[in-house]
Amino acid sequence: MRSIIDQPYRYFLWVIFIFAAACKGSTYYECFIDNQSAQTVKVISVQKVGLVNDTTDIPPGTRQGFFHTEKMGSDEYRPDPIGFFDTIQTQITGFVLSKNIMDSQEWKKETKQTKRTPSIYLHQYTFNITDADLQ
Repeated sequence: MRSIIDQPYRYFLWVIFIFAAACKGSTYYECFIDNQSAQTVKVISVQKVGLVNDTTDIPPGTRQGFFHTEKMGSDEYRPDPIGFFDTIQTQITGFVLSKNIMDSQEWKKETKQTKRTPSIYLHQYTFNITDADLQ
């Protein structure tokens, strides 16, 4: 007895399925510290994704990433950057940061669609630190 969908149509359906799965796109999230102060900033973050405890030293005058993740499927919605973390702390020898790094209003947020088909979105979050922010 033959199947309702005979052999040539099965291959066609598999090709359509694979093509549809490949067209879902991706979404990338990246967090940066833009350290425009004269001091080295140590960033200690505890991420909700896998509960990773990470420490990054950011030299003066540099912008450096300290977190990135991605998900399948394109999403132009930009979530709050603080939602990726349980905590973020900064340590600056001899100084206290006057800005609250856990306040999402302090972060610069940018979204770019880097590719249309399949759609790929890049969400970047940057926390700026200058000498004026150090006490």
